[in-house]
Amino acid sequence: EPMLRNQVDDIKTLGKASAVDINPNDKSVPKSVGLIVIDDQTKVLMDLTGLIDFDSEIKKLEKSLKNASPAMTNLERKISAPGYEANVNDALKQANVEKLEGLKKKIADIEEGIENFKKLAALEKK
Repeated sequence: EPMLRNQVDDIKTLGKASAVDINPNDKSVPKSVGLIVIDDQTKVLMDLTGLIDFDSEIKKLEKSLKNASPAMTNLERKISAPGYEANVNDALKQANVEKLEGLKKKIADIEEGIENFKKLAALEKK
């Protein structure tokens, strides 16, 4: 967060934004905001009304979901495999747990983004 705060002017310029809020209160975020997932710790919310093709963005997020889901499934399969607990060292176990948590968060964020874009598309068609 401190690193982002130091780069607010650059983010505004690159994003052609009038304002940048870091970790805003959920209640202050307008309904017309779209979500772009950068990684398991970073997501970008931007007012997209009239700026994008929501169906195209939904397809992009669905593709990201399609790529992330098998990675999570494979990691879950590895962790639950017979002999995993006995044969894998603790450092790798911890790394796998952290990676799995990150994948779950990323997938949840992507799913949230898909639903959000669907809502935005419905609002724009009204």
